[in-house]
Amino acid sequence: MALHLVLPLLLGTRSKLLGNEHSYCLPRDTSVQPPVKICQLVFSEVDFATRDGFSAHTRGYQRNDTHRMEATPIGPTIEIWPGDTLKIILKNRLERPKVNTSGVHNYFHDFQVTNVHTHGLHIGGEMPADSVFISVEPGEHFDYIYRIPEDHAPGTHWYHPHKHGSTAAHAGGGGVGMIIVRDPPGTLPKFLEGGEYDGEGPVPEVELVVLGLTVSKNVDAANGMVKCCKAYNDVSIDYTSLSNSMACRQGAVNHNPINESIWRTDRKNLLQALENDEFDVDQACDDTKVWNSNSDGGDYFLVNGEVAPTISIAADGWVRFRIVYANIDSQLYFSMPEGCEMELIAKDGIYLSDAPRRTSYAFLGSGNRADILVRCKNN
Repeated sequence: MALHLVLPLLLGTRSKLLGNEHSYCLPRDTSVQPPVKICQLVFSEVDFATRDGFSAHTRGYQRNDTHRMEATPIGPTIEIWPGDTLKIILKNRLERPKVNTSGVHNYFHDFQVTNVHTHGLHIGGEMPADSVFISVEPGEHFDYIYRIPEDHAPGTHWYHPHKHGSTAAHAGGGGVGMIIVRDPPGTLPKFLEGGEYDGEGPVPEVELVVLGLTVSKNVDAANGMVKCCKAYNDVSIDYTSLSNSMACRQGAVNHNPINESIWRTDRKNLLQALENDEFDVDQACDDTKVWNSNSDGGDYFLVNGEVAPTISIAADGWVRFRIVYANIDSQLYFSMPEGCEMELIAKDGIYLSDAPRRTSYAFLGSGNRADILVRCKNN
């Protein structure tokens, strides 16, 4: 499915990309070598609302229980330079559920567990760096350390949770953020660094995290997780009955997606928990639901956490747009209104060899990035 997004002449604010008291980045510390960038990401339940009446319960990085319109699942933008050491302190503030689905494989599961994956950085894939096998349980934290190579290419990238079994639910629900690897002085073409297009100074930048919420997919994922949870924790059925059912399967798969030894351990623990504190298993599964909203279908776009946000830009001057398209299902055609010019300079964090390339739109698939120069006439 391809969608078309045309931005108005007044363009998106980045205020929510700066973070809040939970998730934020400290100023780059250049008093040490190599310089160090420290960011904290708190992953929790997030209830947010928008000016046009849309509201949702999801999981992400910027919770605000007092002002829901100031909350957003989108995380703060992380800015680093080649040669930096990046430290991300990830804190999981989700509640530990009374039930779990840890024995499920290749279907929705482990929705209370998270981690962080950087999408586009050329770094190590082992702990304590970008290992997708890291599991941060509720109430726990993990300190990621990324050593950015000195010759790392500048570019626009992004990050999101990548825990097997809950990636689509967490990233698809808005748990995403932008990463910028800055250009060292003297490495940019003159028209970008020296402002050849508008006469003086560097070309100003606008950061856009376009979050495409495919609401129907989120609803299906949330309902599928709950259905599987109830079957997995149903004490009235045995392993054979569970494995033969379709409760924890994606479509008509032939393999059994449930690990028997893990299920038996979970069943033993569940029975012991019920002896000590009798509770409603189905309600406990309902309480783990990862997505609720006042809309059941369609696609919903947030730009920097807002619906059609606006700031003023100078007419007849070039502006660099750094765009992340965060979506797990659909594609996007990005264009500007009549009277605006577009020139593509980079895709997925890599500068084009023939940049700037004149274009009328940019095609973005799930997770794609684009850097575009835009100039709009005064009228």
